[in-house]
Amino acid sequence: MREMLLTHKKYLYIPESIRTLTPSSIEIEKLSLHFCSKARLTLTDQDWPNLQYLEIIGCQYIEISFISQVESKFTQFYIAHSKYVDFLDITGNFPHLVKGTIDQCKYVKFKGEWKGNLQLNQLEFIGSRQVDLFKQSASLPALERLDFQEGCHFLKLDLSQLSAPH
Repeated sequence: MREMLLTHKKYLYIPESIRTLTPSSIEIEKLSLHFCSKARLTLTDQDWPNLQYLEIIGCQYIEISFISQVESKFTQFYIAHSKYVDFLDITGNFPHLVKGTIDQCKYVKFKGEWKGNLQLNQLEFIGSRQVDLFKQSASLPALERLDFQEGCHFLKLDLSQLSAPH
């Protein structure tokens, strides 16, 4: 698996910042951000056609968007020990995205819409102190589990915005 690891970066804007670090992100299958701050990730199929896994550890002030017009290979995201993580829009064709894990994060908000071919079936939160889910409409037809473990104390969950028949 080809991995791109970025550590201790400030004001990281993806994909713009990646163009200065590497000539191409096309072959990257795993993107890892460790101890970065003030980052905005817009992960699209044009810039990341082979991306399968996103790992964010020890970061703060992160905004994430996933956009794919063609069938994405993206399968999973893992975010741990981070502060102020905002998920913006997740739209497009993600038939392989099955699991998302948020582990020991301080403030996590799902602010944008979730729409398209999203096959996410498990969303797991472990010890994350403040979680705000589904502020906008979310269509997750394959979702089977929302799992909150070990001290998810302040949870805002608006199920009226969620469309998940399972």
